[in-house]
Amino acid sequence: MTTHSTQTLPVLAVDRREFLGLTTAGAGLLALGQLAYSSPVQAALNPTPVPETLPPLPWPDTALEPVISANNLSFHYGKHHQTYLTNLRNLLAANPALGLADQPLEALIKSTVGKKDPVLLSIYRNAAQVYNHDFYWKSLSPTGGGEPTGAIASAIAGAFGDYATFKTRLIDTAVGQFGTGWAWVVADRKKKISVIAANDADTPLTLKPTLRPLLTIDVWEHAYYLDYQNGRKTHVTAVVEKLLNWDFANQNLSA
Repeated sequence: MTTHSTQTLPVLAVDRREFLGLTTAGAGLLALGQLAYSSPVQAALNPTPVPETLPPLPWPDTALEPVISANNLSFHYGKHHQTYLTNLRNLLAANPALGLADQPLEALIKSTVGKKDPVLLSIYRNAAQVYNHDFYWKSLSPTGGGEPTGAIASAIAGAFGDYATFKTRLIDTAVGQFGTGWAWVVADRKKKISVIAANDADTPLTLKPTLRPLLTIDVWEHAYYLDYQNGRKTHVTAVVEKLLNWDFANQNLSA
């Protein structure tokens, strides 16, 4: 597998639309160590610790070309995702009195959402973006795209009538998200499928906690701008048609 640079950036060195949150001045980087973490769908049984370093991508950095170039991926994963994680670990290390450092990632997100305190708000934004990006990488596959099979195909047909209608809804939701955010495919407790939009760093964990996330599409500009400039619809359509990981969706639906 191709390895990726995990060079960290100064907090202000990413694009103007990032919600990165400022760390307390003088907070040093924690010692780095390798710590893998589980798929978000297993959170209830196996809570996700805050990783010390970025887990490796599930495929080589050239595997998603030409839909997502290795160059775009190097910035998205190696810089943006890395910076969210660096900021989160710095914030937790600099504020031990909050008692949040040992919380699993999902619990950390839920305990800080909606807080107006600047430190808690920054923790939420960065923690949610660490979670969202981990889920996003798993939602993509170099052998993905096309029409789904298995339980997810049946669930889509039951909720939308056919795959074509679902595909249009998903693309329209992602493209129509104003500003930054995400489009999520989710299922309720009866495994009925729906598509929802989320602003900025928001996630189904807090927006719709009774819904289980199955797949997500990142529509922050950093996900596509180097490859497509302002062509969000072109990018989203290519992701849906060629990269969506239906195996991951089936795993999440059946978990």
